[in-house]
Amino acid sequence: MLEEDAFLNMPSEGMPMTESERAISSSSFFQSIRSLSFVCYRGSEATDNQLQRLIPELSGAGVSVVDLDEYNDFGELFIVPSETLLLAATRETLSLAQGTPMATVGYGALAGKLDAEAERAAERPACETPGEEEGAGAGHTPKQSGREVPGGAVGAEMEHALGSPGRNALNEGLEESGCGRACGITGGALRADLLVEGFDEVDVQLLDRVMKRAQGLPWITVVTGRCILREITLGDLDDLFALYAQPGITDYTEPLYERAAEEQYTRDYIANMYRFYGYGMWLVFSRESGVLIGRAGFSHADLGDEIVLEMGYIVGTPYQRQGYATEICEKLIAFARENLYGFETLNCFVEPGNAASHGLMKKLKFARNGTVELTGKEMVRYLLDLRDGREDNRC
Repeated sequence: MLEEDAFLNMPSEGMPMTESERAISSSSFFQSIRSLSFVCYRGSEATDNQLQRLIPELSGAGVSVVDLDEYNDFGELFIVPSETLLLAATRETLSLAQGTPMATVGYGALAGKLDAEAERAAERPACETPGEEEGAGAGHTPKQSGREVPGGAVGAEMEHALGSPGRNALNEGLEESGCGRACGITGGALRADLLVEGFDEVDVQLLDRVMKRAQGLPWITVVTGRCILREITLGDLDDLFALYAQPGITDYTEPLYERAAEEQYTRDYIANMYRFYGYGMWLVFSRESGVLIGRAGFSHADLGDEIVLEMGYIVGTPYQRQGYATEICEKLIAFARENLYGFETLNCFVEPGNAASHGLMKKLKFARNGTVELTGKEMVRYLLDLRDGREDNRC
């Protein structure tokens, strides 16, 4: 998950700011990307002390908070359903969102009930696994590229994980941060986008992400001094093809598919990698110009006897040899340490002739660990211990 500190580090390098100035910058940046405009709840249900803490924080972030108990006629409500999130502690309240584009969070006893119903539903004869026939999974990121191949490791891993209730990208991301129990849980005719037992780890930014998932909008995931990393959308493909057409980009990077196939691949990737795991390969944009300058993030590599976490990246030709790769990868390593607790090591696989990436691995303190064969090529394997620097007191 994107940590609050990422917003507090928005000023570019060389632009020192006071804590007050950084807070203003953080707030301005959040307002520029916020999708959440309204939050509805029932005051009679809001007995959680942390929810009482969250309500004024929402108002302070520019979100209109509506207590439904104050309305006898919901027709009097002035909200935009597609920009509204409903907090529900009972089935009656949750049912208000059914048939609308509102995002929903079930909490308290309702979360436990819907989670139990989902577990019972999961014990029934399995239906077709989503995404399997469409090659929605992603395997090795070959040639240090960030390019992922449909099928393979993630497809098998996803098929196994989908046997557990509510497992998808937001659920994975929230579980990594200790915040949430499940996402996309359906209880009978009722559905909640997120289930939480309480609001200890829930903040405005997280609720905005729930809203973005409901709207099909991309998450901003990592912020560096000069770059913003976010999830890909179909609207990015023109710029992505232009990036891959730059001289030298495909020397150590798998090329894109033909346009129609790439569009389908991207749809599958958004629906299955981002939504299931909450991380993946992201696009890198210049904060100064907004131009797409690269691609970076994480994938899963199947080594036969284990599935490992791999970091991959590319930087556009005009932006190479300017420290971008180091800046981006350092933030990715921090993201993995803070969020991806399911992995103890981070891998990079580099072709023997890719001198620049070998140099970067040394600079980032990766340890060389022999060679492996991936996608028919011999690759040098580098490892970084993610346990170094991790806090032991996570939830």
